[in-house]
Amino acid sequence: MRDLREFHDPNLYLPIDGTVYTVKSPNAELGLEIRRFTADPESDPAEEIYFVAKLLGAEYDKDTDSMSGGLWDEMVANGVPYEECMHVGNTAMAHYGVSPEFGEMWWETRLGKERPIQPEDIVAWARRAWEKPVEKEPVEKKPAAKKTTRSRKKTTS
Repeated sequence: MRDLREFHDPNLYLPIDGTVYTVKSPNAELGLEIRRFTADPESDPAEEIYFVAKLLGAEYDKDTDSMSGGLWDEMVANGVPYEECMHVGNTAMAHYGVSPEFGEMWWETRLGKERPIQPEDIVAWARRAWEKPVEKEPVEKKPAAKKTTRSRKKTTS
């Protein structure tokens, strides 16, 4: 069998203003922690910032309410606004904590509406995705070919 990396890239790539920021896929242990956190209705939403920091390769300091290191520092150095930095982190939580499809929906529709992911968000999204009718590709209709009648040229005189 071929090596998995030949056809699968587990990382998340998020473009902002021409720069693509790479959120590295969490290892198995962190991935399971994130999945448990997002699925548990008893999870404390205030704790999500710690998972966001880990996904960004950064450290969160509760005492100073600050984050530093990794992708966070890269975005700050590039002048990415706070709201967009948090959007990257929350999108990564949605992507790795629920599914790539949920992450894509979060990236494209949740900017400016940032808050920790709630289990009911996941349920509502899944319900909409499940109930949404599958759109079929439109079939291009080709105009019917014109019928032509041919007559043979006279070859003898």
